[in-house]
Amino acid sequence: LPTWEMNPRIEFDFLKSRYNKNPESFWTEYGAQFSTTVSGFFKFPEKIKECLDVVRVDETYDENGELKKIPIYRSETPYATGKFRYYIAMDPATNNNGYSLAMVHCERDSSGRLIVVVDRWQSWSVDDPEFADYDFIDIEVIDNYVMDLAKRFRIEQIVYDQFESAASIQKFVKAGINAIKTHFSRAYNMKIYKNLRSIIYDKRLSLLWNEQGIKELIYLQEKKVGKKEFIVEAPKSGDVTTDDLADVLANACMIAIEGETNSSPAQMARASVSTAATNGTSMATVNMNSLMGRYASGRGGYKMTGAQLERILMARRMGIHR
Repeated sequence: LPTWEMNPRIEFDFLKSRYNKNPESFWTEYGAQFSTTVSGFFKFPEKIKECLDVVRVDETYDENGELKKIPIYRSETPYATGKFRYYIAMDPATNNNGYSLAMVHCERDSSGRLIVVVDRWQSWSVDDPEFADYDFIDIEVIDNYVMDLAKRFRIEQIVYDQFESAASIQKFVKAGINAIKTHFSRAYNMKIYKNLRSIIYDKRLSLLWNEQGIKELIYLQEKKVGKKEFIVEAPKSGDVTTDDLADVLANACMIAIEGETNSSPAQMARASVSTAATNGTSMATVNMNSLMGRYASGRGGYKMTGAQLERILMARRMGIHR
């Protein structure tokens, strides 16, 4: 029996406060509803759709003459519209059947809350036109796509999972871009998904429309592997059996929040040396001798090693925002 039937002395205000604190655990702890080994990760999937960024709602009529309202969602960001720092998470597939990317940045709303804005959220398939001549995904095509993003946005960090990523990471590091590998351990999986659920429930995520990505989020399962441990993954069977887009979204949101939480608004919007032109490419030029003297001498608070300076100069020559 639920607590309120077993113990009438428990006041309603107490139960209400417990529910507001954690609606997902309330029914297990107080409502006599036993938890299962596997359950849906998002107990309130409607919260996901509430985070979708709707630009406007168009009205039309269907074949029966009934009025229909069609939401028009925000498009992906073509180039930097502010002096923000951008974070990218990549998920190379091990079987050459898919490759996913999420790019986000952080802004603060009128109340000072940190909001994660999704700028790109997409995946590639071996069936895409650019891979028509192969029976596999050409990693170089994707690397070039990310390199082009680095020329239009100030990429603060790129994170890969541990599979099939060494060559790409090396390429970006040589170009002066901070690219690293993250190990998707059980603890890391819990960490990024708990963070994602939190910002979705708090409506601190401005989400792009991606039909497959939304389905993956809704169908995610929470599998208990210990008393206080779980792992979030796609169902083994059914309509949706992938979680690549969900993984990169959760990972990108996590690194963005970690990177921006302790940053002041001035730091979040500080100007970069390169500026984005109207066509989305970097057109600013930098005096290399002046740049080298400033960084090497430590003027303006900067002090770099020779290797770090060389990476900065390489990025400049390639037109990459740093």
